[in-house]
Amino acid sequence: MLNGLMAVPNLIGLIGLSGVVVFESKRIIDKIKQEKKGEKHLGVVLIALFYSFAFLLK
Repeated sequence: MLNGLMAVPNLIGLIGLSGVVVFESKRIIDKIKQEKKGEKHLGVVLIALFYSFAFLLK
């Protein structure tokens, strides 16, 4: 019973962060599209992905 109740805060957190995940994903996709147009270095995109996921894991 108590283990099942522990899932409730996790579900609330997942639902609450879903908007952040969508926002960050769109931002990264837009950045990748801009990088492809300008043909900048792939490292910039990888750094952006790393910082975005690090932000989500906080």
